[in-house]
Amino acid sequence: MVMEMQFLNRPWQTLRWDDDEVFTNSLGDCVACVMISGRTVLGYHGKGGIEAVNFGQIAKMGYDGAQTKMIVVYAPAQTQFSNLHDKVLGIIKEHNFKLIEWIYYASANAVVNRNRQVRAAEEDRKTRQWKAMGNPLPHKCKCVSQFAQWVQAKNI
Repeated sequence: MVMEMQFLNRPWQTLRWDDDEVFTNSLGDCVACVMISGRTVLGYHGKGGIEAVNFGQIAKMGYDGAQTKMIVVYAPAQTQFSNLHDKVLGIIKEHNFKLIEWIYYASANAVVNRNRQVRAAEEDRKTRQWKAMGNPLPHKCKCVSQFAQWVQAKNI
């Protein structure tokens, strides 16, 4: 699945059961979030930043469980980790998230698979198809919602 840029309050895109990868598309000043909980994989490409991501839908659907992972991918040339993390703290507080594990990755384009591996991605200009490149990316930061405020919000 290739994510589409979305504004606030749009529904999350659902990865079909027969597909294993979510491509973030080019991020620029956008932020992509991929929520994985069991076999459910949802994706959201927030146009203009993480403020555009519909976390209210995640809260309403009850995805604040110990198995829920929220993979946040941002373009490091456009977004500083400290600013992004501060916004995530506000989202956690607003929606009263307790158990979601937030995992941050820096990449201008990425692919996330069901096993939570994140790799850089590129688009073939001729075929307009996205493909994963290289080894999995290292995460920049990992934290559980209820302990997120203790993460040092510096540019990692």
